[in-house]
Amino acid sequence: MKNTGLLRNSRARRAASSSLLGLLVCFFLISPAAAQQENWQFTGPRFALPPQENTVITEAEVDADAAAATTIPLWSATATDQNNGKKYNVRFVGKSPLVRSSSASATVSAPVVALDLKFFNGDVFRPEATDPKCGFSSTTAVKRVLGSPIYEKHSYSFGGTSVGTTQYVDAFQRANFYSYTQPGGTSPGYHVLLNPTAHFYYYTTPISVPRSDSAIGSGRCGPVAGVSITWLQGLIKNTLIPALTRSFGIGSTQFPVFILYNVVMCDSGGCGILGFHDSYKNAAGHSQTYAVAEYDTSGAGFPDVEALSHEVGEWMNDPLVGSASTVNLVPHFGNIGQVSGCQNNLEVGDALSGHTTSVHMSNGVTYHPQQMVFVGWFYHFNPSLGVNNWYSNLGTLLGFAKPCPPGGTH
Repeated sequence: MKNTGLLRNSRARRAASSSLLGLLVCFFLISPAAAQQENWQFTGPRFALPPQENTVITEAEVDADAAAATTIPLWSATATDQNNGKKYNVRFVGKSPLVRSSSASATVSAPVVALDLKFFNGDVFRPEATDPKCGFSSTTAVKRVLGSPIYEKHSYSFGGTSVGTTQYVDAFQRANFYSYTQPGGTSPGYHVLLNPTAHFYYYTTPISVPRSDSAIGSGRCGPVAGVSITWLQGLIKNTLIPALTRSFGIGSTQFPVFILYNVVMCDSGGCGILGFHDSYKNAAGHSQTYAVAEYDTSGAGFPDVEALSHEVGEWMNDPLVGSASTVNLVPHFGNIGQVSGCQNNLEVGDALSGHTTSVHMSNGVTYHPQQMVFVGWFYHFNPSLGVNNWYSNLGTLLGFAKPCPPGGTH
């Protein structure tokens, strides 16, 4: 199979995920003056790195976790930069498509957790509640997520090449490694699927956000809120996931997806963060992965599941960013998409944030998941491993990354 010298498989693993980087320049459709927190203002939609822990999970610890099947499934490989021959250790969620197998499909439990938040002015934002003002008279953000291409299957063809009937991020991943997943390839049965489980989970009493960690604004159809990303990260890691573990058995072998409704996150750059993915060592010593994404109807962020597709795609391709410092590094790229300057992590969404496609699902809703970048773009593979020899799943990138500085793409 072509390019086997560029991406070499190690043995199948199980491992954990982490955060994302990036800045996105765009305009909010709300009034910045509407923010009521003293120091925060609503800004353009963007993605940002969540606060990082001082504790770094080593590759050996991750591999031990993997061997014991006490975290999510992951396969490992060595990627070689075709520009200079430098080798990089990489890990991806799922089973390896590089190894011929009759069982290359993996399914990860990814329960949807609705975050009900109450703010200092009394406004409550509930992802599992109807909202007639914003067009949700008979549905909810949670129902829209569960019926979206993130969880439901659809037939996908990129540039006239079918990658099958499957979930959107899995379709991207099959296209990402198409040299191996194509008919007649090493692993045509390769899949990485998400199972939302039988129920979603939420607190019946909304969680009160401290006034100092919140902001309130006005969207196009109702209020919009901002919440400190530091406060939210601490809440999820220290309170919510432990409680979900005790009550529902949700733990390190699962990938909980926390949904916000018309609530963005805030840091020193203002309120506008739409999502992040993260990992940490839980109380049992295992790598716990999770993601947070906003479902937006307010105009404060990107529509429907664009942010969620970004986070799930990055979790699937860069599950250890921030927790294992030597894994999934890439040659520096940048000055493209949302990336201002240079970065060196395998975040497949950053260079194409804002580039979407339309997917009409069986529930009658048209969703807008994001286009993402193939692994070959980062490591200067030529030809690409991807479908049609492309470097992104909709063909926006037809050449690999230019070294940064100056960055950009061929």
